[in-house]
Amino acid sequence: MEERPTVELYNLDHGFNRPGSHRFGPYEFHITQADVDAQSQLTRHGRTEFTHDENHRRVVVRTDAVPGAIVKTATVSLVGNLPHAPNLLEAGVDDAGFGDLALLLSFLTGRQVLTPGMITGTESSHYGERVVGGNYFLCNGTAWPQVDQIAAQGLTPALWAMVNSKRVRDLIGQMLYASSAFDAISTRWAKTGMPKRSSEAKKRINEVSRSIEAVLEESFVDRELISYKNKISSIFEVSAVHKTTEFLASIGLVDLENDEAKKRVVHINRVRNMVVHEANIPSDLHADKNRGMEIAVLITVITQEITCLRLADVAGVSDHQVERSRAELRSFFDSGVFRGQRVFDETFEQFSARLEDEWTTPQADRAEW
Repeated sequence: MEERPTVELYNLDHGFNRPGSHRFGPYEFHITQADVDAQSQLTRHGRTEFTHDENHRRVVVRTDAVPGAIVKTATVSLVGNLPHAPNLLEAGVDDAGFGDLALLLSFLTGRQVLTPGMITGTESSHYGERVVGGNYFLCNGTAWPQVDQIAAQGLTPALWAMVNSKRVRDLIGQMLYASSAFDAISTRWAKTGMPKRSSEAKKRINEVSRSIEAVLEESFVDRELISYKNKISSIFEVSAVHKTTEFLASIGLVDLENDEAKKRVVHINRVRNMVVHEANIPSDLHADKNRGMEIAVLITVITQEITCLRLADVAGVSDHQVERSRAELRSFFDSGVFRGQRVFDETFEQFSARLEDEWTTPQADRAEW
């Protein structure tokens, strides 16, 4: 019997709670009891759960963050035929496509997934939010994301950037990666998705451009003239905010009839631009500097979520978590509420207190407030 290409995987939070073998597209995960147990050694963020105690009363349970390590959590074998060329995502040259698999798993789980040959000993165990739910690999079966579409649309660098955005700890680094990925995706869309100018509009632009040029020729010496003439065409370029708004509308996140939604697009672009160009956040996001930082953090998360959602859609990733993310993003642009928090109107502390009160206080008692 021909030996199947096999490799160990490190830092994969697969969600399996018992030993077994599970298909994922052309691959098969082999999970031992040691792999199941090893998941408890992975880094975990702190968590707040709204649940019930043994007497069925509503309670809030907080779990502290747990530091961890990068450990082996699975072994994977190529058991079917790859539906595309190996190394399509340029994540490692091997005939079995294990490099591309590790990159894809990193994107889906928010953690950097590694094969033994990738480990240098300097990896951070920090991780970001998952694109898919914890049961994705249990339910997915032989379905395989269309990574060939990622490559065909030139979005491989954006995929890499989003994986890196989840790995870094600092806000500026996260936004730099996420913003570059966002720009790559929206620019790719604009090449074919932006409404084209009519012939009449192009004609008027040319006429106005010639008029401006004539005024410049009368007003400036040659050296100054060259500088200003080169800027004429930029006057008529579509603004970054307009392009972003049209892109978000095209993927169903922004209602073009909602002026408040458009204002929230402006907020996102302002934060993205200042981070990229000045490695800072706008000082006027809020009069309270701490609140401004909280808003910037949320806008960074929203930028990450938009980018991940688009990549998931291009790759045909189907999961309840993807749809939940879509609904949360729509809520933000429609009403300014993201994951239940009034982004511009309440602090995280106020939001947490409100959620706890709403969960633990009976409806009848709240009606009397």
